[in-house]
Amino acid sequence: MLMAMHQAKIGLVNLHMSKLNYFFAAIALQLLAHSRQTLAQSLIPIFSQLLAQASQTSAHTLQSWWLKGEWISIRLTEVWQTSAQLIIRRKWSGTTCSPPDSRQ
Repeated sequence: MLMAMHQAKIGLVNLHMSKLNYFFAAIALQLLAHSRQTLAQSLIPIFSQLLAQASQTSAHTLQSWWLKGEWISIRLTEVWQTSAQLIIRRKWSGTTCSPPDSRQ
């Protein structure tokens, strides 16, 4: 009878240890899940900030390219206008500065 009681006690201890193992395993899984969630939530602002910064940088780059293109366009327009004025001056320089042929 003592042997049966001793075996029953060992069975209860084993059952208790088994439940504790499941309990600690569940706690460990819960802690792991919590730490993963905390890590993910801490990275969300960083990713949001990086995404916003990348968007702003690309918009700034496009604006810079556009402004650079506008600057080149303005410079080309000035060159064309200056060239046209020079051509007109050369074309009309002989007739505006010298007296008419009838007076010569």
